[in-house]
Amino acid sequence: MLVKITQEDIDQGDKYNPGWCPVALAVKRTTGNKDVSVGFWVHVDGTIYRLANRISDWIYRFDQGGTVRPITFRLTRRDPLRDSDG
Repeated sequence: MLVKITQEDIDQGDKYNPGWCPVALAVKRTTGNKDVSVGFWVHVDGTIYRLANRISDWIYRFDQGGTVRPITFRLTRRDPLRDSDG
């Protein structure tokens, strides 16, 4: 799934808030689903997606008050046989 974080998502996003950060807002808009949480993984209505390292770094910069810009990224459904939580 291709997700685009817009300047509006950045402006309206909350730091340290997994349900209202810019990534969560962009995923909600893209999927039309309001049940979204972002952490090490992206949870959308019970489905888990992997989050690319570059997007995790982007979130870290946002949470720390750094400068971030709109970005587009692809979410890939988590493969439990390949992906691990640790």
